[in-house]
Amino acid sequence: MKGFFATFKNDHWVMPYLRRYKKLLALVLFLGFMTFFCGGALMFNSGYLISRAATHPYNILMIYVPIVLARAFGIGRPAFRYAERLTSHNWVLRIVSDFRKRLYEAVEKQAVAIRQTHQTGDVLSILAEDIDHIENLYLRTVFPLVIGWLLYAFVVIGIGYFNWAFGLLMLVLLGVIVLV
Repeated sequence: MKGFFATFKNDHWVMPYLRRYKKLLALVLFLGFMTFFCGGALMFNSGYLISRAATHPYNILMIYVPIVLARAFGIGRPAFRYAERLTSHNWVLRIVSDFRKRLYEAVEKQAVAIRQTHQTGDVLSILAEDIDHIENLYLRTVFPLVIGWLLYAFVVIGIGYFNWAFGLLMLVLLGVIVLV
């Protein structure tokens, strides 16, 4: 574990860009969290609304608040998802753009030696392809993983607020699911 953190201390490729765009990264994670929160809240609220409406309330105003909440969560989920996709792609493309610029400047210094043994376009396309893999890593692996951890912490803290013993049990059970 020490080696893991030591790697990031001495990293000069990824960490400067994470620090530079940390506000945008926080916004991406917040929007991703809100997307899943609205989805879960919509499911819970819709179930409550259906069961409450099935009991034939004597007045429609008794279920008016869940109706409004269902609309709000129903609109919020796709809106947050769209905003999260937009900002996450913006963040990744900014970082990838900076990576490519830095990479091409580093390759430019060695261009004469590279040109003698390889074609420059082949080398640059291989390097650009590696950077594309970094882009997919963030969009398809890192962001969903971190958002899942945020949801895990939110659920455990929320349940633990009402019942600490059940919250502790959920910490262990959901922890096995999240970590394994």
